[in-house]
Amino acid sequence: MSLVQTGAEVVAIMKMEHGFERDGVRFVPGPKSRGRAGRFLRLGKVLQQIIAEEGDVYHLHNPAMIPVAIVLKAFGKRVIYDTHEDFSRRLMIRRWIPRPLRRPACWGVSRTEFLVSRIVDATLVTQGRQVDAFGGRATLLRNAPALAGARGETVAELSRRFSEERSFYRLLYVGSLSRARGIDRMLDVLAGVRAKGLDARLWLIGPDDDGVVEDLRTHPAWDAVDYLGLKGHEEAFAYMANADVGMAILPDVADHADAMPSKLFEYMAKGLPFVASDFPVWRSFIGDEAGCWVDPAKAGQAVDAVCKLLADEERRQGCAEAGTSFIDHFNWENEQQVLLETYRRVLAR
Repeated sequence: MSLVQTGAEVVAIMKMEHGFERDGVRFVPGPKSRGRAGRFLRLGKVLQQIIAEEGDVYHLHNPAMIPVAIVLKAFGKRVIYDTHEDFSRRLMIRRWIPRPLRRPACWGVSRTEFLVSRIVDATLVTQGRQVDAFGGRATLLRNAPALAGARGETVAELSRRFSEERSFYRLLYVGSLSRARGIDRMLDVLAGVRAKGLDARLWLIGPDDDGVVEDLRTHPAWDAVDYLGLKGHEEAFAYMANADVGMAILPDVADHADAMPSKLFEYMAKGLPFVASDFPVWRSFIGDEAGCWVDPAKAGQAVDAVCKLLADEERRQGCAEAGTSFIDHFNWENEQQVLLETYRRVLAR
């Protein structure tokens, strides 16, 4: 959408059933595939499809597109490689990779990305440490929340629709549901809060990445969970606007401690106090005013933090004000300039 506003024609090819156009972006279904192996087998068809678009710049995401990036550069095309995770560590929690192969896979992918950064016209990363890992040949583009335009009006309308008359507190978690992201711990926290006599329920919003939801149904706190599945961006924002505390209690595995979580920024944008893992990178960037930091390995600490927030409406209001003030400065409307400057530099070549 940021590129569209500069007058560019933007085509997004991705996994979807039917194409559509939104906010000036033309979304096009990519070649279908079955399973993860099928994603690599379809790369030839992907290459044919994207070359047919005759783009001035090809913006590719994730290691699966590295072979496509190399072929495009061989044809003399302008290519941007965009990696939104640190795969030198993130593959350590991929359950579909056999455990003995995870560390070699991390090393192999990170070295391949490093070499590709020497071939393509620009590389975008979301974590500060990745800039060093790419030998300085990468641009930091942070996960800032996008809040402006008609989307805000849609969120306000949905928020009114989702508001509820209730006598209980509402906790919320938005993101992929998996054990690697601490979903078990967040249910433990919910159980602990209820055991302390506070009537609370939890909205879970996000995809069931590991098929973990069926197992979670046996958790003692599941009766107080409302699992809403995967929701659109505006709907997720609307639920945030109607919650009391947002949770992001991720374990210290893979690159979690260095990956700035967009959900925290989105919580703050909607005035939602948070309880989140006390990782130095997160805390040093966000500060102490918009929520509570806890040791993700100590459920009792998180339970106490949630209970204190729920019992103190004035503190929740203070967190909300601090969060929205932070987002006034850190938002996509400001951060998009990094993306636009990258495109200007690539097109000037």
